[in-house]
Amino acid sequence: MCGPGVGWKPGVVGQARTGADRESPTGSAFQTGEPVISNHLEGESRIRTPDVLREHGIGRAINLLIQGEGQPCGVLRVDSPTDGRLSTQTFVA
Repeated sequence: MCGPGVGWKPGVVGQARTGADRESPTGSAFQTGEPVISNHLEGESRIRTPDVLREHGIGRAINLLIQGEGQPCGVLRVDSPTDGRLSTQTFVA
C-alpha cells in the first residue's frame, strides 16, 4: 500500500497497492529478502512497473525488506521521478 510521500495524487496514499507477487518490486523484495533496485523501471525485464508508479512518472525505485522478529514485517520503498542512481548506499548516506 502506498504510504505518505510527496507528489501522490488524491486517493493514492493508503489506497493504492503495488502488488505482493514476485513480479512487483515490493513483492519481490518481501518474498526473496533481497533488495530490488531499479534505476530504469520502464526498461525492466525482471519486474513489472506497478500502474500507480507509471501514472506518477516514477522512473526509479528501491525496495528493501524490513525484518521483524523471526519474520518479515514489510518493505521500505523509495521512488523517484528524477534521473539519477539509487543503490543500497542511498539509505546510509
